[in-house]
Amino acid sequence: MQHGQVSAWFWGHEHNLEIYEPYGPLVKGRCLGHGAIPVFTQQDPYSVADGIPNPPRLICDPKTGEEVRLETDDEGVYAHGYAILDLDDDRCRAAASYYVETDATTPIYREALE
Repeated sequence: MQHGQVSAWFWGHEHNLEIYEPYGPLVKGRCLGHGAIPVFTQQDPYSVADGIPNPPRLICDPKTGEEVRLETDDEGVYAHGYAILDLDDDRCRAAASYYVETDATTPIYREALE
């Protein structure tokens, strides 16, 4: 990475996990907010607000071809979760793994941050 470049931008919110495709100059935009307030499927947190031209899109998992979204339970509530960043100073590399509370051993998505 060259000086002044941003590999990934992580920000928080109360409700949802959103892992975006590249958008403008931002290569990896990540909203980590699935650790707090419960969200129901009928609230449709993945919908795009009207009037946004060229909205950012969610990333698709190369293994499944599906957008990376949180799982829901039988009552229609999205799973809570968290992310773990692995930083390797010696190699100047980093990786992010995204988890849900129902499975702390298998990330729902993992990526290199370069």
